[in-house]
Amino acid sequence: RPRHRPLPMHATIIVAILSAAPATEAGLLLRPLSAFLALRIPPASSSRREACSLLTRSAAAGIACCTASRIFSPLPSVAEPPPIFPVLAAQSELSWVSNKDDVDTFVVMVEMGLPSTGRLCTPPIIQFNLFKTIEASLPEEKAGPFMDAAIEYIEFTRDANDLVDLARGARRQGAPLQVVSDYVTRAVDAAVGAKKALDVMVPMLKKV
Repeated sequence: RPRHRPLPMHATIIVAILSAAPATEAGLLLRPLSAFLALRIPPASSSRREACSLLTRSAAAGIACCTASRIFSPLPSVAEPPPIFPVLAAQSELSWVSNKDDVDTFVVMVEMGLPSTGRLCTPPIIQFNLFKTIEASLPEEKAGPFMDAAIEYIEFTRDANDLVDLARGARRQGAPLQVVSDYVTRAVDAAVGAKKALDVMVPMLKKV
C-alpha cells in the first residue's frame, strides 16, 4: 500500500489557518475549503510553484463565494414613514381663513367671477386612503379621533369646493349677487371647518 505523504510545510500552515477561520460569514465558507485543500495539495515531492498555484486558485474561489453571498443577500427592510406631508401642507394653505382681511378678499374675488383666488385657495383634496395609511402608524388611542377628524375634513373639503364652483357658475349665468354671496359665505364656512379638522389631526402627527 502506498504510504500517505505529509503535506508540504507551507501547505500545512495554510490549511491550519483556514481551519481556524472565525465563525463569520467568510470564515464559515473558508473552513470547508481547508478540507478540500488537504485532499488536493500535491505531495512534498511536487514543485512549490504547483502547490502555490493550487492554493491561490482555491482561495480565490472561496473569496468569490463569500462575495457573491454578500451581493445577493437581501437587505433588511426599512419601514417607510407615513405620508403626512399633504396634511401639513393643507393646514398651511388654509391659514388664510383665520385672517379677516384674507377672507374678505377671497369673497370679493369669487363674487367677481375670477377663475383663481391665488394663495387664498379652497381646501386641497386629500384621498381617504392616505388618511388610512397614517392611521395605521398611530397608537390606538389616537387612531379613532384622527379618522373622525379626517372624515370631517373630507366632507368640508367637498362642500367648500362645490360651493365655490356653484358661486362661479351662478355668476356666469347672471344670477343675483345675493345668490352668489350666499354660496361664497357657505364655502368660507366649509373652509373654516376643514381647517379646524386639520388642527385636530396635525398635533397627532408630531411623533409619527
